[in-house]
Amino acid sequence: MKCPQCAARLAPVGSEWYRCGGCGYEIAEDAARLHVELAAAFEADPGQFFKDVEARRDAIRALEPVWHRR
Repeated sequence: MKCPQCAARLAPVGSEWYRCGGCGYEIAEDAARLHVELAAAFEADPGQFFKDVEARRDAIRALEPVWHRR
């Protein structure tokens, strides 16, 4: 895996964490996987990516009580 900040190689630290050899950035394995998936989705079709993000935001926002919405 590559670092999301500087693109250097991430090295395992413990069982579920990675640290960048270049800048010292640390990221959990599941967060790194999510970053890779989201970056690939954006690169494949930026328009659809933002539509999906908006749909997810709207679905999550609909779960909030009305008095918490802005």
